[in-house]
Amino acid sequence: MIIDYDQIPKLIDSNLEVRIFNERLNSSRVKVRSLTTSFIPEVSLYAKAEDSKLDKLANEPSAGVVANLNIFNGLKDLEQNKINELTYDTEKIEARKSYNEQVFIARKYYFDALKIKEHIKILSEHEIVNKNNRNQILKKVASGLSPRSEELIFKKIDLELKEQRVREDNALKITQNNLKRILSIDKNENIEISGSIDVTKFDYTPSSKKIDLALVESSEALAISEKRISNLWRMPRVDLYAERSFTSHVNGEFLEKEDEEQVFGVKLSIPLFSEKNVSSIENQQKEIEEKVVLLKKKNRILENESNHEQLEINLQHLKSMISISQDKVQLSKEIMEKTFSEFKIGLKEALSLNEATADYLESRKDLLDHQLEYILSIEEAKVGDLN
Repeated sequence: MIIDYDQIPKLIDSNLEVRIFNERLNSSRVKVRSLTTSFIPEVSLYAKAEDSKLDKLANEPSAGVVANLNIFNGLKDLEQNKINELTYDTEKIEARKSYNEQVFIARKYYFDALKIKEHIKILSEHEIVNKNNRNQILKKVASGLSPRSEELIFKKIDLELKEQRVREDNALKITQNNLKRILSIDKNENIEISGSIDVTKFDYTPSSKKIDLALVESSEALAISEKRISNLWRMPRVDLYAERSFTSHVNGEFLEKEDEEQVFGVKLSIPLFSEKNVSSIENQQKEIEEKVVLLKKKNRILENESNHEQLEINLQHLKSMISISQDKVQLSKEIMEKTFSEFKIGLKEALSLNEATADYLESRKDLLDHQLEYILSIEEAKVGDLN
């Protein structure tokens, strides 16, 4: 299976973390439709037996069918549905943030794998150069122009390169396994990382909508709705009810011969006192929560502006470092080539040649590190964007 940069967002849909958030989202979506259920009639059969010394109540059992229908619930249903919708919107934003974070982690593994592959490529070049240099020194040793100790230097370098290759190969396997795990790819499936580390393909224009700010704004709207619904306890409730008795009782009252065995009516409930809702402490708490959210919103706006400025400074810094590293690569290459020419005619020793070669290869690794840091800085900034 070939994995490239553009495939990762699609492959991340199989990520378990993303799937968990999607299931939570489905649960919130169901709650949004719950408003209609409060207007569905409640119908139930009842049967009861009473024992009373009052003449009005008979000792015989009673049974029947009773139905209740909510007509008006003091706007509490509508406000609760608003809260459900806001909760759903909040969880959509959180799901998007989780998705973005998983994409970033996957792409980090992807670029780490590309970096290791590039290290292996540089290592292979070092192995070839070291082999050529060793052949040159063997000729000199054989002719008596160089001591045998210089040949041993190249043997030691050869062992160090073999050791480094083992480390790089192991690091690549671990990184590929991490990538397969986050993309939910079977561990036994072979994958191939395709692409290159090319900073010219990456640029960043910040989104006008930020996830963290959107979450704070959603919390603000929730706080307002919760404060509003806490004040709706004073609103009256209207219910339509109906009962059909199978015995001589309706609403617990004993029926006379001329009485009807069914009853219809409208019940109006007007709250006068509620220990839970009338408490000023709860209202104060809701007001404080609203103020806290507003302060968080202002703070988040300032943080976003600061983060954007810091990102621009960091990217400009990394561009400068990349430019300097490119110059160092070119210069160290010229030094290596010059040192090799001088080594061939006996003006430089093996140690100097090895140092020049190592310096050139290390400068290429430094350039690679700066390029990768630049790309990952952009990728990490995208995590906070709400597209």
